[in-house]
Amino acid sequence: ITDLAEIKKLKDKLIKERQKQELLLLQSMPISERFLLGDSLITDSVLSLLENGTYTERSDFLREVLIKKTPTFEITNNEIEEAFITQINDKELERQAIKTIGALDLNYNSAFKNKYNDSKSNYSEKYFYWLGKKGQNIDVLNGMAEKIKNGKIHENNQDDVILGLEQFSHSGNKEIRSKSIDALLSAYKNKMITAKEINSLKEVKNRSKKAKSFVTSILRYGDDRSSAVINTCLENNIFIKASFFNLIRNKNAKLKSMLLKQLGSKKSISQALRAVPSVYKFLKDS
Repeated sequence: ITDLAEIKKLKDKLIKERQKQELLLLQSMPISERFLLGDSLITDSVLSLLENGTYTERSDFLREVLIKKTPTFEITNNEIEEAFITQINDKELERQAIKTIGALDLNYNSAFKNKYNDSKSNYSEKYFYWLGKKGQNIDVLNGMAEKIKNGKIHENNQDDVILGLEQFSHSGNKEIRSKSIDALLSAYKNKMITAKEINSLKEVKNRSKKAKSFVTSILRYGDDRSSAVINTCLENNIFIKASFFNLIRNKNAKLKSMLLKQLGSKKSISQALRAVPSVYKFLKDS
């Protein structure tokens, strides 16, 4: 074919055919997949599903979005975002909704805070965790700190609280970060995290999730009150490098002797060697 007009005509035909096939493929996909692919043609369908769908339809949709979403996926339509957030008002769907809304990092701060403050809520600690991810509500943090101090956290809810405090500890607000560490130390004092649970972190299986969260936060942001946690870590040969980073940051007077003790043990020398350059540099510069 040499006629340019014919070539263009054939090219346009192939493009239209391909677009038609792509549309047919898209239309054959589940609504959750089309939504995650950013198909704007289903906006009304998504809104209708979230507002009028059965429990099963909405539950399946929320679960599929949670499982299949990519790290970069975000909802830019305000109506759809609001429709997602209102799912927490359905008691049957609330737990699933909290998880999906939180994972999508929607603008949930106000709605979750209202639910957290609702004395009838069955999921206060889960709302607390996701509010911690936002790291903005010092009044929520203060309220939880008081519950911890008074021993009012049920054992079944302790993981969410400790992990939530870890999230608060990452806040860019120094006061919030400091108060979260205070609350974590209070939780440790009240046996919400035990030395036995911290010891479990040296095992391959059955490691305590809340203990790891607690230790990580304390070593990263804790002040000189971290000594008991550091001693437990050093005794169990866990988080050695992070422990010495904490000691360096807090200018601990026993830093050198503690490192030499770890280096003198066959059990801990390999882990302790990783901390030597940082300790050496600190001692040299100080």
